[in-house]
Amino acid sequence: MSLWLLAVFSSASTTCPCAVTLPSSEGYRRSTEFIITQNPLPGSIKDFWRMVWDHNAQVVMSLPGAEGLVKDEAEPCVFWPRKGKPITFGSFTVTLRSESHICLSNEDELVVQMYTLESAQDDYVLEVKHYRSSCWPNPDSPVSQTFELINLVKEENSDKDGPTVVHDDAGGVRAGTFCALSCLVQQLDAEGSIDVFQVAQLINLRRPGVFNKTEQFQFLFEAMLSLIGKREEDDSRAIVVGAATTESLESLV
Repeated sequence: MSLWLLAVFSSASTTCPCAVTLPSSEGYRRSTEFIITQNPLPGSIKDFWRMVWDHNAQVVMSLPGAEGLVKDEAEPCVFWPRKGKPITFGSFTVTLRSESHICLSNEDELVVQMYTLESAQDDYVLEVKHYRSSCWPNPDSPVSQTFELINLVKEENSDKDGPTVVHDDAGGVRAGTFCALSCLVQQLDAEGSIDVFQVAQLINLRRPGVFNKTEQFQFLFEAMLSLIGKREEDDSRAIVVGAATTESLESLV
């Protein structure tokens, strides 16, 4: 299997601190598929938008934070402007152009916003589509419905040149799970087989702490098995899933 991931930590002038690029499998759609990052802090908002600009990222996926995370009592950091109230961060101006809502099959609401990103140093205008989910993956929904959001984002970015930026409050397990499942779906489509253990291992090597509980790795297996089961019902073809023991999963934590 040729799936590989690369961590790139650049200076604040060129990219967002704590951002990690996750290239997709060699031979799949493109060399750089995702950027995992945390929600920007007040001092790094301009770096977040610089990262989006430099990588020509036209799709951003915002996910909820991990359960049990202690929230800061201070006012939340605002980096997505409201309608009619563009915000300037350094040399960049971000403007909300439109907002719509999608009701997913499990009745979760997905907010879809279109922004423009402009630089005072360039005439180019970057259009950025922002998906915001308040509950993904939803523990009260069938695990198979986890892929509805993944497929929406995949379809939106299919004709884009830049990577998809995926972030949660810490650049942690939610963002990592979204990217891992997205990569596994691509591997399944291209090869007819998957190696969940290797994908999880590579992500943890490049982004230590993304997965820190055995249950998080097991969720990747359960989600992919649900997808594979549905596909096998549809076309009766067997799909190979890489095996992993409990000991091997625990070795990643």
